[in-house]
Amino acid sequence: MQLTADLYREILRSLRSDHRSSRNLEKRSSPRVGLRSRVTIFPPSGGGPVVAWVRDLSANGIGLVYTEAMPIGAQFTAMFAGRVHDSLAIVYGVANCKELSKSLYSIGASVVRVDRGAAHPVPPATKRPSTA
Repeated sequence: MQLTADLYREILRSLRSDHRSSRNLEKRSSPRVGLRSRVTIFPPSGGGPVVAWVRDLSANGIGLVYTEAMPIGAQFTAMFAGRVHDSLAIVYGVANCKELSKSLYSIGASVVRVDRGAAHPVPPATKRPSTA
């Protein structure tokens, strides 16, 4: 299942309405939900869009399983498809990257910015040409 913009928003609304449980011993600033969905990303290594698997999601970040390591601090863009002018392009900054097995990595990232209505984002590592 592909994680769409509508489903992303619905999950975040649900997470924000939940009250923090006193049983929750995690030191996270936002609750998260475990998922098993695909998301299209523009990785920091450049190139075209690729598919990664979403492991978990919160209002402040995302957990992915991906086939390449990503350096701490690198940025990637996740695309959440929606109706016309209703897509989301979210730029994330890599907070951690752990090898799970050969060519499989667990990546934790925090939201850097949200671009609403973006159909074709400029990947974060790409600079726009100067018009001077």
